[in-house]
Amino acid sequence: MTGLTNGTTYRIEVRAVNNIDAGVVASMVATPRPPPPVSGPGPAPTEPEEETPVEQVVVPLRDYFVDDDNSVHEAAINTIAAAGITTGCATDRYCGDQPVTRAQMATFLTRALNLPTP
Repeated sequence: MTGLTNGTTYRIEVRAVNNIDAGVVASMVATPRPPPPVSGPGPAPTEPEEETPVEQVVVPLRDYFVDDDNSVHEAAINTIAAAGITTGCATDRYCGDQPVTRAQMATFLTRALNLPTP
């Protein structure tokens, strides 16, 4: 990537598109730094480059539930289903209007954070 201004923060996204869905598959935030100053003869000292964290995002490529159509949250619901965080309340139902118990929330968080289970 060229033409970036030092000290300016950029958000870079990679998108996937198919005939069913589209979404971000990876994104990162990067701030280019100027090269280190040259001191004396010879090549300029170099600093080890910092790795820029890359956020991996699961992109839903299908509609998992029939009862969330036209919901403003449908993309988010399909994303957590694609990631395995939720399985809904029935085979093709999400039941978005139903309350979530503390036990269900523990399961969601365990899956989302990839925590070990005994």
